[in-house]
Amino acid sequence: MLADALFVETGWPAAALSPNASHQRNIWRKRRAKNEAKNEGFIAVCTALDPKRLGPWGGGPPLGGGPLKVTIHAQPATKRRMDDDNLVASCKSLLDGIAQRLKVDDSQFQLQPIQWHPPAKPARLVFEIEALP
Repeated sequence: MLADALFVETGWPAAALSPNASHQRNIWRKRRAKNEAKNEGFIAVCTALDPKRLGPWGGGPPLGGGPLKVTIHAQPATKRRMDDDNLVASCKSLLDGIAQRLKVDDSQFQLQPIQWHPPAKPARLVFEIEALP
């Protein structure tokens, strides 16, 4: 059994995924960014799981089939203020990839308030995923 929580680390979402992106006219750029983010989320879960126990692609849902509490720990590259709702929207494809690897429906995710951390380079996100009773 896993510890209390699963920590999945990814990079910062691409600018094309932001709802406020000025280049929304290029649908192919956004589609490519969505696919890359979904793959990144999937692979990040594979990295976070113990490969000796489940193997890199196999195994069932490690946190159970019920609702999951998801806390996003954000560490941006700059001190510039950012909106919580825009970050959550930008993370949608990452969460889709995470849900796909955990073999759960992303409707089971109960997002918690975002935890902002001091800036660092490179920017990163850590998704803390816990099973709810």
